[in-house]
Amino acid sequence: MTKPSPLVYVSTCAFENRELRTLLASCQTHGIDAIELSAVEGYSLEFLERARQWASLLVHNYFPPPAAPFLLNIASQNPIALRRTIEFCKAAIDLAERLDSPVYGIHGGFAVDIPTHLLGLPVEQAKLVESGLPDREVLYATILDSVRELNDYASPRGVKLLVENNVISSRSGKEARRLLPMAEAAELTRLVRDVGDPNFGLLLDVGHAKVSSVACGFDLETFVAEVAPHVRALHLSDNDGVEDRNAPFGKNAWFVPHLRHFASSAVTLELSCLAPDRIIEVRDLVREAL
Repeated sequence: MTKPSPLVYVSTCAFENRELRTLLASCQTHGIDAIELSAVEGYSLEFLERARQWASLLVHNYFPPPAAPFLLNIASQNPIALRRTIEFCKAAIDLAERLDSPVYGIHGGFAVDIPTHLLGLPVEQAKLVESGLPDREVLYATILDSVRELNDYASPRGVKLLVENNVISSRSGKEARRLLPMAEAAELTRLVRDVGDPNFGLLLDVGHAKVSSVACGFDLETFVAEVAPHVRALHLSDNDGVEDRNAPFGKNAWFVPHLRHFASSAVTLELSCLAPDRIIEVRDLVREAL
């Protein structure tokens, strides 16, 4: 009896055309039957309801995209901005329940509310440190409270809540490490312990981990070993260790030998702007490694 292929999701970010109707049609044509919903254009719940007939779906972070962009920040020290984040995440959890998404992953937050036009620009973000940052323990307490509230909401709806490790680039300078919590193993594992609920866990982004290891000076193998017991989902991509490029990878990528330990996790290819044939090539490599 042939063993079924492991389920490997593909982020909507991976496609050259992110218009939802076209993207879903391309996936169906090419046999891509597991999709993580992230950046899209032309959002329609009707399209997703139809896609459920032939695909498994995951809801991730900033989805569905709001009409007016804002910073999703579970660490915000602005009560109004924080409440907007919490309510957005609850709506995303409701959607995850409706689409049978087993997990909902959110980013680890920011020490300050970064303007949306600076997202993805680490050097420009680093300049925000000069304006002062909240105490690290105050910041952590906010993250913990946010996660507890969201996990309490997600658990009875059958959706596991996950926090994704942040990415810190060496291009931003040492001070920028204070801007992004939840990038190192000690903070991530502390959060899991303090939440203390099996419905909560971690989303390990290996591309984020590689860049952060260079900036923060930690060992990648040690990092993976420390967070592994709490990981419930993976984001897979490669980069140069300086910038999170969401690049495709081959069998010699540093994290491939670890994949067999995460066969029960929700595994997603978080690549950028590729043709379907290239996506399938990477997906098949991951299937073999799981």
